[in-house]
Amino acid sequence: MKRLFILFFLMTQTWASDKISMAITDFDASGITPEIAASVADFIQDGLRQTGRFTVIERKNVQKLLKEQMFQKTGCTSTDCAVEIGKMLNVNNIVTGRVSQMGSRIVISLSLVDVEAGKISLTDSVECGSVELLNSGSKILAGHFSKGVAVKGKVIRVTGNDVIINLGMDDGVKNGDFLTVERFGEAVKDETGKIVFQEKNKIGTISVKDASTSGSKALVTEGAGNIKNSDVVELKIEKPSPLDPILSLVDSATYSAPSNDTEGTRVETRFKTVKTVNNLEEFQFGLGVTMGFNGSLSFIRYTTSGSTISILQTKIATFNNYLNFTLDFGSAVSEFMNIGNMIQLTFPGFTDLASSDDTSRFLMIMNDGLMLKFYPFVGILNPSFAQYKKTSQQRGDFQPYIAVDGNLYLGLFDPDVSTSGSKFDTSAVSLDTVLLLGLGLDLKAGIEVGNVLYAEVFWRILSTPAGTVDVKNTAKTKIGTQKYIVDLNTFGVGAGLKF
Repeated sequence: MKRLFILFFLMTQTWASDKISMAITDFDASGITPEIAASVADFIQDGLRQTGRFTVIERKNVQKLLKEQMFQKTGCTSTDCAVEIGKMLNVNNIVTGRVSQMGSRIVISLSLVDVEAGKISLTDSVECGSVELLNSGSKILAGHFSKGVAVKGKVIRVTGNDVIINLGMDDGVKNGDFLTVERFGEAVKDETGKIVFQEKNKIGTISVKDASTSGSKALVTEGAGNIKNSDVVELKIEKPSPLDPILSLVDSATYSAPSNDTEGTRVETRFKTVKTVNNLEEFQFGLGVTMGFNGSLSFIRYTTSGSTISILQTKIATFNNYLNFTLDFGSAVSEFMNIGNMIQLTFPGFTDLASSDDTSRFLMIMNDGLMLKFYPFVGILNPSFAQYKKTSQQRGDFQPYIAVDGNLYLGLFDPDVSTSGSKFDTSAVSLDTVLLLGLGLDLKAGIEVGNVLYAEVFWRILSTPAGTVDVKNTAKTKIGTQKYIVDLNTFGVGAGLKF
């Protein structure tokens, strides 16, 4: 009599709701005590119930029934065993699990067995840094695991192109979701009761336009006139990406929810995790143009008759409002830093000392070097960044950065310099090109807007490339050496695109 009462109680729990029903079996323990594994199973049960999406049978009632049925299989992790228990309990799914300790790390692994289909439909796992983190880690895993369970329901009413279904926001359905409508034929079962074949036909597609708590109104987008009451609707859900390891607990903090978060401001407990960044996904390529100010060109002449400097360092031209064309590419190594390479081409226009444009001189400077970008305000401007996988999402749409670029300069120069008073400084002097080679350090501060458009303000310091060229007379005899110095310690602004 007691056994019949327990079975009746479990069945009424399942039938009382249209939600997906499931039960959690005892978990296998590897390198850890069975008591801890049982606690983890209870934590997972609580976490699945808190999602509000499932009817979860209490483990203590499941254990009582199995004991009454003289079911002696403990640590039931095989699919056949789980299916057998699921049929006894009359539930849609059985959750099996395993808790394994390797050194100080503990891994919780879950599997979802579809009782009717007789196969595993979903697996998930999380790694915890200690026993103390198993409670919180289990609940995080349960919430993550639940997102991979396909949402299934039924058509309740059809009125023209409007359809009412018994799935709502509690089931993870929201406005704009597309659901497939299917109709199942007669199930063919073998001698054990396992379904070996069941015809399934797609009837149409619906789009949710008014989702409420436990039901929704949808618009037929395909198959109008064919959809009937009791047809099955299913929301296809992508397999969740793996969870990051939970290594240590962070103090609780008040979380101010965004406008689309219906739970509002609350206190949350967050965890330190090992972030893994997909560099291919976070790789960026950028094209930009910056406007620079206050550059200058000067030279020093040395004679061949000794070490005497016949002409001291003399400014021969300045260039203002010059353009820099920038090509950069790199990848995020964390939410706080990017590493990459930047190539910049500079073509300044000259103004001589008489404030007249000097078109006789040509200068092209290319700098290429390692680029590091630091984002020190991520935690301040986007306090909920830790919930996101992609670094671009963690930084948000508005994130200041500071960049440090160590550059190697290479330039081509045709100075056409004349120092009046010497016949050797006229046509007898051959000045073709000069190689400018040096080291520079750029410090830039800027604002990156989204992933497409960016703007920056930069202050370039320690950027003074220099090069030398021989001075010859008409007989091609060397009569001296000139050293050309380009001062790029300058300020500028710019904008560009990132791809």
